[in-house]
Amino acid sequence: MTEFPNDKPSGLEAGSHADAPASLPELSPPSPELAGKILSELRWEERIEGFIEAPMMGPMREYIFKFSDAARLLQADASNPWSTRSGIFGYFEFHELENWIRSVFGDQELADAVAAIAANDISLKERVEKIKSLMELRLRQSEEVLKSNA
Repeated sequence: MTEFPNDKPSGLEAGSHADAPASLPELSPPSPELAGKILSELRWEERIEGFIEAPMMGPMREYIFKFSDAARLLQADASNPWSTRSGIFGYFEFHELENWIRSVFGDQELADAVAAIAANDISLKERVEKIKSLMELRLRQSEEVLKSNA
């Protein structure tokens, strides 16, 4: 049976990524332009299609218009609007997520890291946790960059 995130938090609280899953690549801070794009709401044609899977219901399509919502969709815990204790979880096709990050945001470094993690011979749960951790790190970096340039 395929493993998916359960009702445990990702381990990333505001601040550091010291508790992140092991062996995450380091990301250099984004430019102010990239940080602004990451923190902005996207247009319809820039959205990504994610899926919410529920037992006995199959996948339900969810359109995502914010980088932060994409990271949240990958989280499967009680604080996530796309997750419940009954086994609902959110996901993306990894190659589509990589392409979205690369083409919509222009974040080559993060897109390459997502592709490398997706190609790893680790469980789906581990891949999701690592990708989510990197996306959360990029969000925090973007907030810090914009705050320091204000």
